[in-house]
Amino acid sequence: MTLANTGARDGDEVLQLYVKTPSSGETQPLKALKGFSRVRLLKGEVKTVSIPLAVRDLRTFSERLDDYVVTPGTYTLEIGPSSADVRLRSSLHVSALHGR
Repeated sequence: MTLANTGARDGDEVLQLYVKTPSSGETQPLKALKGFSRVRLLKGEVKTVSIPLAVRDLRTFSERLDDYVVTPGTYTLEIGPSSADVRLRSSLHVSALHGR
């Protein structure tokens, strides 16, 4: 995402990446923090920020709670300074995974 410091002073921003899993029979959190990035911006500076997301970050416990699974479906990705202040929302579709 592109981040701009429109203020009169230099500052830091912490962007957080949250993932919402597709609805399924499993009991999962509404959304989970999967990464973050602390960014230093000079006044007037604009930066492109990326937060890596790996397949393992999409894993949740199976219904039997004996293994991790990646549920096929559409995941919602949210980035912002907090879970309540989302500035960018996107989706990621997972159709099937082979292997672990």
